Amino acid sequence: MTTQLAPEYEIIATAAHHDRCANLIKSSGLTIDQAHAVVDSDTFGALTAELGRAEASHHNVDTLVSRLIKARGFTDAEGISSVIHHCLANATTRTVGSRCARYALRLIARLIPEVIGHRSADMQQALAE
Repeated sequence: MTTQLAPEYEIIATAAHHDRCANLIKSSGLTIDQAHAVVDSDTFGALTAELGRAEASHHNVDTLVSRLIKARGFTDAEGISSVIHHCLANATTRTVGSRCARYALRLIARLIPEVIGHRSADMQQALAE
């Protein structure tokens, strides 16, 4: 039962994250055509992963993406999704000693944020399993 539940959960979580990222892009300041081009692009998956990393790093992606799009402008861009991905990755890279250093992100397999902070013994055991 657990072996069946985990893949189903992953499918649901992936779909929910995709929809959230698509809505974020559509409300970010791009034109309707540009937003659809981003969501339909082959590189949208990489962009959604980068958005997930930014959220896990405690960035407000709603504000950040809108600000990056407004600052860059995309009338001349080809591959808008790739450009947004690049801008987002650059904007969320922390330098040593930054004020957010206390939130240093630790990823499991470079994808899943590690749970940090105090947790009950039961929760610790569940996470370890």
